[in-house]
Amino acid sequence: MTVLTDTEILRQLIRADATTRLQRKYDRNYVELYEPQSDNDCVKIYGLPDDIIVIKADKFPSPAAIFRGKNGESKRADYILISEEKKCVIFLEMKKTTDSQKEIVLQLKGAQCVMKYCQEVGISFWDKLDFLNGYKHRFVSVCHTSIHKTKTRQNQSREEISINAQHRNPNFIIKISFPNHVEFNKIAALTN
Repeated sequence: MTVLTDTEILRQLIRADATTRLQRKYDRNYVELYEPQSDNDCVKIYGLPDDIIVIKADKFPSPAAIFRGKNGESKRADYILISEEKKCVIFLEMKKTTDSQKEIVLQLKGAQCVMKYCQEVGISFWDKLDFLNGYKHRFVSVCHTSIHKTKTRQNQSREEISINAQHRNPNFIIKISFPNHVEFNKIAALTN
């Protein structure tokens, strides 16, 4: 029996309409991620590994039929980026403006639960006991995604990134405001 890679299992498991396709420019992969509530609000992430899978986490149905939701357990962030090559999972929440830190943390935790559910499905149904084991988890919040296309003052349109070395936990996140050009390696922070 052929042992499948984590990427191969994810490609079999996740429906195409629940993913976002990579694009290429100047021999580099990038992805355009849109804020689900607005088709005009977008962030581009550059320098993605070839094997990256970008899951629209909010496509996962809310467990509201089972859970009460009083502690935010029915929430999910917008995207999950997974690279087997880099052994990294990035949970990403986008906001048109800003939102409370507490709300963003709940959404990131919900996306992490979606990922754990996928992991258990891979273990149970593909019989791969080490499926998605050993991956570094990173938590990212992107806000002010609706940048005007006209010329703005430099201090308004520049990318502001506040990187917390402990962003391995949804309570400590990378915050990106006014995104213009986001690099995968920077938000993955794989050297930490």
